[in-house]
Amino acid sequence: MQLGWAIQEAKRRHPDLTGNTFSMAMFADVTAENVAPTMIEQCERMRPDLVIFEGMNTGAGVAASVLRIPAAAYAIALTTTIYSALHPVTVGYQRDIWLR
Repeated sequence: MQLGWAIQEAKRRHPDLTGNTFSMAMFADVTAENVAPTMIEQCERMRPDLVIFEGMNTGAGVAASVLRIPAAAYAIALTTTIYSALHPVTVGYQRDIWLR
């Protein structure tokens, strides 16, 4: 997936953020918001027993959580410290999806 659109949207939404906080906002806010609705729709249709997703694709984790489907995140090269920071940030940005 090309992320140019996500970078531009994150800059528009979060013009004061830089560095790691900007990256967190891009993935936890912009890309998660873009992925979650489609994942929710597809998971409602398919009803998988488990959702496995690349750890930066937190929108898939949001969808699994909303539908109460067990989920597992994986990574090839990133450390768990990135995920331990990213997932709580995603919860903050995507709270409305859970509440709907």
